[in-house]
Amino acid sequence: MICWTRCSGADEDTLVMLLGPLAVAPALQKMGIGTGLIRDGLARFEGEGAAYTVVLGDPRYYGRSGYTAEQRVKPPYDLPQEWAPAWQGRRLNRAAPEDVLMVPKPWRNAAYWSD
Repeated sequence: MICWTRCSGADEDTLVMLLGPLAVAPALQKMGIGTGLIRDGLARFEGEGAAYTVVLGDPRYYGRSGYTAEQRVKPPYDLPQEWAPAWQGRRLNRAAPEDVLMVPKPWRNAAYWSD
């Protein structure tokens, strides 16, 4: 199961996709299913003109799909310091906006972005 959320920068014209959550049943892990779900989503949203994608997750896992430490797109809430390396981004059609990620209402709960 994978969830992608359509977000934007403050200008609201730049489509930025938020990846997460991503889950694969334990019995089916280490078979490439999660990586395949990410790859398919990246191709789909690149084709739809999304500029960029961000994720809050394990850098070792998401790094295999081209995600790197994110400096330009800021999360909607301050993250705990120990989570900073987990905030990652990946270019699709153009460079990341230097902006705070604008998330839809269901993601506007500071508790989702803290420990």
